[in-house]
Amino acid sequence: MSTPAHLWLEDENGSPIVGGCLMPLRAGSIELKSFSHGITHSR
Repeated sequence: MSTPAHLWLEDENGSPIVGGCLMPLRAGSIELKSFSHGITHSR
């Protein structure tokens, strides 16, 4: 079983955007099930 990532976000005024996670120490976070990323390099 994979370990999910947890995300804490704030809006432009610094107020937290509350997610649905209820786990202790992660309460209010947004649990990420998957994500992708990429790197580009220009020469």
